[in-house]
Amino acid sequence: MLDLDPKKIEGIIWDEGGKSEAESTVGVLIEMPTEFAASFSLAASRGIVEADGFMRAGLYDGWLLHL
Repeated sequence: MLDLDPKKIEGIIWDEGGKSEAESTVGVLIEMPTEFAASFSLAASRGIVEADGFMRAGLYDGWLLHL
């Protein structure tokens, strides 16, 4: 059975006079993952120019820790 009692709906605050005030966090959970994705993309791409110069200079002789 479907319970349609509005006082049981999550995110609704009821005061003593029976008036309601709705809370919402629309957009908060969407912005954060987008900002993380952009940050990780920038962090991953920072060393590409240096690594390209390292390879073209012939300094890469295999997988070593100094790269």
